[in-house]
Amino acid sequence: MDDPYAFLEEPDLSVGTFLSESLQVMDLLGEGAFGHVTKCFSTKTGEMEAVKIIKKFPGLPVEKNEVVILEQLRSLDPDTSNIIKWKESFTYQDHMCMSYELLDQDLQNYVKARGEGLLIPDLKSVIRQVATALQHLRSFKIVHADIRPENIMIVDRRQQPIRVRLVDFGLSFQIGDRPFFQATGYRAPEVLLGIHPLTEAIDIWSTGATLVEVSHGQPSDEILDRGKDTASYFCEQDKNLFADLLKRMMQLDQDERITPLEVLQHPFLNESSPQGLLENNAVSLPGPDEHCRDVSLESSSRQPGAQEGDSCVIEIPSLGCACFKVTKNSSCGT
Repeated sequence: MDDPYAFLEEPDLSVGTFLSESLQVMDLLGEGAFGHVTKCFSTKTGEMEAVKIIKKFPGLPVEKNEVVILEQLRSLDPDTSNIIKWKESFTYQDHMCMSYELLDQDLQNYVKARGEGLLIPDLKSVIRQVATALQHLRSFKIVHADIRPENIMIVDRRQQPIRVRLVDFGLSFQIGDRPFFQATGYRAPEVLLGIHPLTEAIDIWSTGATLVEVSHGQPSDEILDRGKDTASYFCEQDKNLFADLLKRMMQLDQDERITPLEVLQHPFLNESSPQGLLENNAVSLPGPDEHCRDVSLESSSRQPGAQEGDSCVIEIPSLGCACFKVTKNSSCGT
């Protein structure tokens, strides 16, 4: 089968290459449809950096678009916004290059290496951080448009709870502008139907699809039954609340879809959580039209319906079903 991207012009890359006067390639980390990612040593700072080299794509200024978006986000603190820190942009062999903080591993490979999905505490942590990033983007009227496990990077997999950053703004756009693409498996219904204008609601849909993909993980019933702290870490109610959150994130009507701030206020992130695993509920977040204001996250008292059973099949609009393993005599959201 012919390569649909064969017309893209490739840069000459190898270990030892100097991309600039101060950045030397130490490793080739990966290649995507539109670019390469390298690990570089900066002789200027003495630190390692991640540098993305964009392939030349005639007629589609992806690299210029990304720089424009990153310039707007430059003022954000990566530790509080959960958005990757962009350092600089430059050219190498007429290819646009962008230098970022070096992160550890993307969420897709993290889950693959584990051999199972994220456990509830890690899942809550990831949701909270991604929703916070989306709320910051919303305050700038920016849509990421490419949320998937590969674009959620873990800062350091050895740290607990895991910290993540939202990365890759190559397909991002300002609300009102016409977007370039959106990954097929994470594409919102309004994108498929050609409904315009598109809003940040497409990011909420993609985040929901991502969560379904990375959430299939829980110890066996035997291990849970033997654990003296099982009740603290694997609350049966969590499964119902997670199902409810997914349904709200994946409403077919974009106007009915939950917002990033409402995700942060959802009971799944604010109830039945072991002490020490969650950040303080009083956080600084931007409003939909300002940057920043203090928001106190208050959990809703609404509980989804439930029925008894040993397994739980959750219907997700346009995705079929997502199956979640539950402990004996637990309740499942319908």
